[in-house]
Amino acid sequence: MGGLGLANALWRYLPGRLRVLDFPTGFHYDFRTPEYAQYDQIKPYKWESTRGVGHSFGNNRQEGPDQMLSLTELARSFADLVSKNGNLLLGIGPYPDGPIPEPQAKLLGDFGAWLDVTGEAYFDTRPFKRGESTAEATATDGTPLRFTQTDDAVYVTFLQAPGERRVALRGLLGTSETTVELLGGGTLENESSDDRISVTFPDALDVWPAYALRITPKPQLAT
Repeated sequence: MGGLGLANALWRYLPGRLRVLDFPTGFHYDFRTPEYAQYDQIKPYKWESTRGVGHSFGNNRQEGPDQMLSLTELARSFADLVSKNGNLLLGIGPYPDGPIPEPQAKLLGDFGAWLDVTGEAYFDTRPFKRGESTAEATATDGTPLRFTQTDDAVYVTFLQAPGERRVALRGLLGTSETTVELLGGGTLENESSDDRISVTFPDALDVWPAYALRITPKPQLAT
C-alpha cells in the first residue's frame, strides 16, 4: 500500500481533534480556513472551518453513511464554531454528471429546516463574552451551551434537549424586564434572581439537534 493509500486507510480511525490539516501561512492572507477545525476558545480573528460531509471533499465511493456527518453532528458543530467566531464551509461531493447524492441532499435539506427555525442565533451575530458553558456561565441541568450575541440580544444554544423542564442559566444577569424566547417555540416563563435567569421549557419539545433561546434586553455576564 502506497503512502497515500495508507493515509486514507488510517484517516477514519484518527480522533476528531487530530483530523486537522492546518498549514503554516505567510502574510498574504486575512482570513484563516483550517480544515475540519473546532476550537475550545473564542478566536480573536475571523476564521472558517472547511470540511466535507464525510472525511473527503469529493464524492468518495468508499465512504458510507457511517463516515458521513449526521444532522445532529452538523448542527451542533455549526453552533459551536459560530460561538468561537467561525464560519462553516461545507463541501458537497456531486456525482460526475452533476447530481448530489441523496444522503448528502437530505442532510442539507434537514440542516436548512433546522436553520429556518434557529438561524437567527447564528447569522449576523458575534461571539458573546463566553463561547461555551463554563463554571461562570452554565445550565444547572448540565446541558452544554453555546453563546452568541447581537447589539440587542444574547442567544443561548442548548446542544441537546434540556434534561429538566425548569433550567437556570447560571452566570447571566437578568431583570424584571427580561424576556426569553425559544426560537420556533414562543416566549418562555422566566425569572431572574441573584446570578441566574431561570426558564421553564414546554412540556414537549420538537425533535431538533439543538435549541436556541433569545434573551432580551441583553443580559450581562456575572463576574
